[in-house]
Amino acid sequence: MKGSSPDKGSTGDARPQVVSILFTDLVSSTRLYQERGDEIARQLLGRLNDLLQPKIQEFGGTLVKTIGDALLATCPKARKALACAIAMQRELAQYNRQVPPADRLEVRIGIHHGQALVEANDVFGNAVNLAARIEQEANGGEILTSAETWQHCLGLDAEAEDLGCFALKGIAEEVDLVRVLWRDEDIEQARQRELHQEVLPQLTRAMAQDKCILILGGLTLGQRKASVNWQVAQKLAAELGLEQHRDDLPRMASMYQDENDRDELQQRVLAELAQADDQFPQLPRLLARLPVDLILTTDIDGRQEKALREAGRAVKKVVGIDEFSLADQQENQVTLIKLFGDLSQPESLALTEAETSERMGKFGQAPEELLAALAVRHLLFVGFRWNDPAFKQFYTQLTAH
Repeated sequence: MKGSSPDKGSTGDARPQVVSILFTDLVSSTRLYQERGDEIARQLLGRLNDLLQPKIQEFGGTLVKTIGDALLATCPKARKALACAIAMQRELAQYNRQVPPADRLEVRIGIHHGQALVEANDVFGNAVNLAARIEQEANGGEILTSAETWQHCLGLDAEAEDLGCFALKGIAEEVDLVRVLWRDEDIEQARQRELHQEVLPQLTRAMAQDKCILILGGLTLGQRKASVNWQVAQKLAAELGLEQHRDDLPRMASMYQDENDRDELQQRVLAELAQADDQFPQLPRLLARLPVDLILTTDIDGRQEKALREAGRAVKKVVGIDEFSLADQQENQVTLIKLFGDLSQPESLALTEAETSERMGKFGQAPEELLAALAVRHLLFVGFRWNDPAFKQFYTQLTAH
């Protein structure tokens, strides 16, 4: 919104509220009017509003006003504002695939979450100014927000890329900005950049110095279709008469136990996992070669233990965290901590949501030796989804000490 100016003060009955401010702006609108003429350009602008404005209402926001080819909206929560912006860009991308190149439209979006003065038909304050300036830094098709705002978006099924600090016009202090990624190709490129530029060099050095702890998920926390977890959850769902879905195993286990009982749930899961030893063998074998001597796993099957032994590693298995100790660690030995229990000890299993949450909470009472190891080593997570709420809880417990 190149023509916007900083807030000059509010009028009327303004109420201070903490809200997310969302600005959209049509890219190259001047050229659109020059090349297509006023009438067609105006029709396209109307089409743009028809595409974007319903998304504001869909995500619980309020359209404050339109300013030429720009929109100003508010949302009560940062996660809602970011989800709205992603939906806007995806809706526009779908539209652009269906129209001639000359009719394609691109918008830039800027968002900031903070306190503002809200009136019936307007909004004022520093948060508004920040959102406007952030939007002006975006390119066509981009969503930019402040790093501060992104911190309010835990649990949002989205990824972001840190852009560093920016000196924004009219803003006294530099602002840390992030780009919210909504295209699959952008997400993959950002992951590859982070992997090759930051993660791999750090992990290579850390593993060379035996300063890595491998933390494995996938059975009880992961949600990938290629995981044992997903397959077991689907089997439970089918027996409950539910259609195929993305729910994780703890949630499905809770529902199954409510419909049946604990013994039947345990027997059903054990039966499925008994057939899992030979499934997906590549990853456990690959991970068994990593030069780490401490592995924490939420998996309860025996595939990783089997892969370690096949690789010639001595394995010290600890069920739970109460008996953890590095005092008697042998050369080339791996301590494998089965956080959610082991198939050989059915009474140790944590299957339902309540059980897994309780097990995670025990990190506060973990042996000091384990907490010290977590504090001084790099944590290498494999088999988790960053945006999975269960993983968020797990990660918080691991890093809290």
